Amino acid sequence: MVTTQSPRALEPLLLPGPLGVLDKAGYFDGGHAIHDEPAVPLHPASHGCVRIPMSTSDIVAKLLPVGTRVYVRG
Repeated sequence: MVTTQSPRALEPLLLPGPLGVLDKAGYFDGGHAIHDEPAVPLHPASHGCVRIPMSTSDIVAKLLPVGTRVYVRG
């Protein structure tokens, strides 16, 4: 479930988490996040976060308000 998100989806949000400060992050599962990244690899390369292209982060933030259930398959 998304537990924290930017109050203004179109503005950068820098929130500290266990992995440091992530831009435009929607946190779930106690510290993992859905966050933008300049380069998103095509293979698994995270310890639990969901990386999305920076060009889509504003759209994703609007689609995943706080309280949205998050299912990660791997």
